[in-house]
Amino acid sequence: LSPYQKNDISIDPSQLPDDAAVSQTSVSVVPTKGAVVRAPFSTSVGKRVLLTLMREDGKPVPFGSVVTVEGSENSTGITGDGGVVYLTGVPGDGKVTVRWGRGQSLHCSAGIQIPEKPGPAGLYVSQAQCR
Repeated sequence: LSPYQKNDISIDPSQLPDDAAVSQTSVSVVPTKGAVVRAPFSTSVGKRVLLTLMREDGKPVPFGSVVTVEGSENSTGITGDGGVVYLTGVPGDGKVTVRWGRGQSLHCSAGIQIPEKPGPAGLYVSQAQCR
């Protein structure tokens, strides 16, 4: 590292285990001469899940809904068409909270069950009903 200058530090996510994910692969640091600097990479360890979320009326949760896995700070995703969301760092069976607006009726939660074995590329596929 060069002291008193911006240094970019990168990691190669392809070298991480299947159950690990990073939200960014590069950070910048400016160390002083002889200093040891910390390069904070936000990581999550857990399963990679493709989850389809349906509301009680049988319709998918709205496009653009924010999905958060309870008990996991770094496991958040945004739904696409058909209520599908990609989540990383899912610890296993648990609960997700879904929000698509600021009103009291514009959110729901769902219990999720993760299959025992992953599908292709180590991706777990699951569905849940949001109440």
